[in-house]
Amino acid sequence: MLKICFGLLALIHALPAVAALAPSRLVALYNLAPDDATTLTLLQHRAVLFGLLSAGSVLAIFRPDARGPVLAALLISMASFAVMALLHSTATTSLSKIFYADLLGLLIGSIALVILLKG
Repeated sequence: MLKICFGLLALIHALPAVAALAPSRLVALYNLAPDDATTLTLLQHRAVLFGLLSAGSVLAIFRPDARGPVLAALLISMASFAVMALLHSTATTSLSKIFYADLLGLLIGSIALVILLKG
Protein backbone atom coordinates (compact mmCIF):
# COMPACT_ATOMS: atom_id res chain seq x y z
CA MET A 1 0.00 0.00 0.00
CA LEU A 2 2.87 2.37 0.80
CA LYS A 3 4.35 1.96 -2.67
CA ILE A 4 0.95 2.71 -4.20
CA CYS A 5 0.71 5.91 -2.14
CA PHE A 6 4.12 7.09 -3.35
CA GLY A 7 3.21 6.12 -6.92
CA LEU A 8 0.06 8.22 -6.77
CA LEU A 9 1.96 11.13 -5.24
CA ALA A 10 4.54 10.84 -8.02
CA LEU A 11 1.76 11.05 -10.61
CA ILE A 12 0.08 14.03 -8.94
CA HIS A 13 3.38 15.93 -9.01
CA ALA A 14 4.50 14.77 -12.47
CA LEU A 15 1.53 16.36 -14.24
CA PRO A 16 2.45 19.97 -13.41
CA ALA A 17 6.17 19.21 -13.87
CA VAL A 18 5.59 18.97 -17.62
CA ALA A 19 5.18 22.76 -17.70
CA ALA A 20 8.93 23.13 -17.11
CA LEU A 21 9.53 22.00 -20.69
CA ALA A 22 6.14 22.85 -22.18
CA PRO A 23 5.09 26.31 -20.99
CA SER A 24 1.90 26.05 -23.03
CA ARG A 25 0.66 23.61 -20.36
CA LEU A 26 0.52 26.49 -17.89
CA VAL A 27 -2.79 27.63 -19.34
CA ALA A 28 -4.35 24.20 -18.79
CA LEU A 29 -2.85 23.85 -15.31
CA TYR A 30 -3.44 27.30 -13.90
CA ASN A 31 -5.98 28.82 -16.28
CA LEU A 32 -3.60 31.65 -16.99
CA ALA A 33 -1.09 32.58 -19.63
CA PRO A 34 2.00 34.26 -18.20
CA ASP A 35 2.18 37.67 -19.84
CA ASP A 36 5.73 38.45 -18.79
CA ALA A 37 9.07 36.65 -18.58
CA THR A 38 9.23 36.95 -14.78
CA THR A 39 5.94 35.13 -14.20
CA LEU A 40 6.87 32.51 -16.79
CA THR A 41 10.23 31.95 -15.08
CA LEU A 42 8.60 31.56 -11.66
CA LEU A 43 5.97 29.13 -12.94
CA GLN A 44 8.52 27.05 -14.84
CA HIS A 45 10.75 26.96 -11.76
CA ARG A 46 7.72 25.77 -9.78
CA ALA A 47 7.28 23.04 -12.37
CA VAL A 48 10.89 21.92 -11.90
CA LEU A 49 10.32 21.68 -8.16
CA PHE A 50 7.28 19.51 -8.83
CA GLY A 51 9.49 17.32 -10.98
CA LEU A 52 11.85 16.91 -8.04
CA LEU A 53 8.96 15.97 -5.76
CA SER A 54 7.76 13.47 -8.33
CA ALA A 55 11.25 11.98 -8.73
CA GLY A 56 11.59 11.79 -4.96
CA SER A 57 8.27 9.95 -4.79
CA VAL A 58 9.50 7.41 -7.34
CA LEU A 59 12.72 7.01 -5.36
CA ALA A 60 10.69 6.39 -2.20
CA ILE A 61 8.93 3.49 -3.89
CA PHE A 62 12.24 1.64 -4.12
CA ARG A 63 14.24 3.11 -1.22
CA PRO A 64 12.58 2.78 2.19
CA ASP A 65 15.23 5.06 3.74
CA ALA A 66 14.04 7.92 1.51
CA ARG A 67 10.38 7.63 2.43
CA GLY A 68 10.40 9.82 5.55
CA PRO A 69 12.24 12.82 4.09
CA VAL A 70 10.36 12.63 0.77
CA LEU A 71 7.01 12.38 2.52
CA ALA A 72 7.89 15.34 4.75
CA ALA A 73 8.72 17.46 1.67
CA LEU A 74 5.51 16.38 -0.08
CA LEU A 75 3.28 17.09 2.91
CA ILE A 76 4.87 20.49 3.56
CA SER A 77 4.53 21.46 -0.10
CA MET A 78 0.89 20.43 -0.41
CA ALA A 79 -0.20 21.76 2.98
CA SER A 80 1.50 25.11 2.46
CA PHE A 81 -0.23 25.60 -0.89
CA ALA A 82 -3.61 24.65 0.57
CA VAL A 83 -3.18 27.08 3.46
CA MET A 84 -2.03 29.90 1.16
CA ALA A 85 -4.92 29.26 -1.22
CA LEU A 86 -7.36 29.50 1.67
CA LEU A 87 -5.70 32.60 3.14
CA HIS A 88 -5.75 34.39 -0.21
CA SER A 89 -9.23 33.12 -1.14
CA THR A 90 -7.93 31.46 -4.32
CA ALA A 91 -9.13 27.95 -3.46
CA THR A 92 -12.28 28.51 -5.51
CA THR A 93 -10.75 30.41 -8.42
CA SER A 94 -8.65 29.18 -11.31
CA LEU A 95 -6.41 27.49 -8.74
CA SER A 96 -9.20 25.25 -7.47
CA LYS A 97 -7.95 22.26 -9.50
CA ILE A 98 -4.58 22.54 -7.81
CA PHE A 99 -6.17 23.09 -4.41
CA TYR A 100 -8.24 19.91 -4.73
CA ALA A 101 -5.32 17.94 -6.16
CA ASP A 102 -3.28 18.97 -3.12
CA LEU A 103 -6.11 17.96 -0.79
CA LEU A 104 -6.16 14.56 -2.48
CA GLY A 105 -2.37 14.41 -2.17
CA LEU A 106 -2.61 15.31 1.51
CA LEU A 107 -5.07 12.46 2.04
CA ILE A 108 -2.78 10.00 0.26
CA GLY A 109 0.24 11.40 2.09
CA SER A 110 -1.54 11.08 5.42
CA ILE A 111 -2.27 7.42 4.70
CA ALA A 112 1.42 6.93 3.85
CA LEU A 113 2.42 8.69 7.06
CA VAL A 114 0.19 6.44 9.18
CA ILE A 115 1.67 3.36 7.46
CA LEU A 116 5.21 4.67 8.01
CA LEU A 117 4.58 5.44 11.67
CA LYS A 118 3.11 1.99 12.28
CA GLY A 119 6.37 0.57 10.93
